[in-house]
Amino acid sequence: MDRDTSGLMVFAKTSYAHSLLDQILHTEDFQKFYLAMIYGHIQPANGLIDLPIGIDPDAFYKRTIDHQTGKKSQTVYKTVENYSNGSLLELKLLTGRTHQIRVHLSASGHPIIGDDMYSQKIDPRIRRQALHCYNLQIVHPVTKELLNLKAPLPQDMVILKGVLRGEGNG
Repeated sequence: MDRDTSGLMVFAKTSYAHSLLDQILHTEDFQKFYLAMIYGHIQPANGLIDLPIGIDPDAFYKRTIDHQTGKKSQTVYKTVENYSNGSLLELKLLTGRTHQIRVHLSASGHPIIGDDMYSQKIDPRIRRQALHCYNLQIVHPVTKELLNLKAPLPQDMVILKGVLRGEGNG
């Protein structure tokens, strides 16, 4: 998970558990869902962003859309709520590239609020990108039990949501 992204993470306690988790990481047995607050209204309201991601040639720590040598990257998105100048999206990763959601949303013309790396602006309403992993659905690799883990929206994003709805004066 990116620095300054909140939410759920899975850690393996043993190398055996790590190996089992690695086998299901990009399958239907391991699904990650995020909430992001973005600038503007993405069109269509629901869809798939399917753009290859590669390393930015000008900054090794950044990623960019790269149709020549980038790796396949897919993000499913759904608009949850629209505001006058922003939106709340639910996102599901189909692949797991570095900064994938951030790069895909920026490439769509709707970067994440507070993401100074990919929006090229500092937003005083939040001190980080408004991105939160709120749901993990994992089939336990040993017991085969479906684990449906959820984390509530953190306070800074709750406040931002209120500001976007016009309930505050951020």
